[in-house]
Amino acid sequence: MAMQSTQPLGEMLVAMELISQDQLQIAVKEQHRTGSRLGEVLVSLGFCGEEDISRIVARQAGVEMIDLDRRK
Repeated sequence: MAMQSTQPLGEMLVAMELISQDQLQIAVKEQHRTGSRLGEVLVSLGFCGEEDISRIVARQAGVEMIDLDRRK
């Protein structure tokens, strides 16, 4: 089982160098403007992919992410 993390999504993405601090700031402003979830905003702006978000959210929850398309 994966380790659970209490670190916020945006901070984890920056720490893993998947997005920059500037991209995070832009996304947070857009999140406040639209009321959307941060992960959705990051993907819609093209700053990271859905799989990146899924992997981080799984880590936050302390579960392993399984890509069913790759399991055969």
